[in-house]
Amino acid sequence: SDSLAQLAGYVDRLGEVCPWTARQRAADLLFHTRKELLEVEEVLRAKEIDESALCSELGDVLFDVLLLIRVAARDLSPAAVSLEACAAAACAKLRRRAPYVSG
Repeated sequence: SDSLAQLAGYVDRLGEVCPWTARQRAADLLFHTRKELLEVEEVLRAKEIDESALCSELGDVLFDVLLLIRVAARDLSPAAVSLEACAAAACAKLRRRAPYVSG
């Protein structure tokens, strides 16, 4: 989607121009990802779920995942660790675990 492509572009740009991002390693980012997942849990465990807050928190998790991929690709292998490679790995795993989803 346009928004997903735009977010991925922002993450790539951060990797190019942000000194903080340039200093990070994938393992360094896990603290932030855990924090965002706890915020998702907090929203989901509320008596009444705030859909806007949930979307915002899930967006933060999505950002963190894209940033993890970007940083890992930079430090390891851009060909082996990319958004496309990670999505392909997820699809392959899903086809193995739940073959009925791929028809």
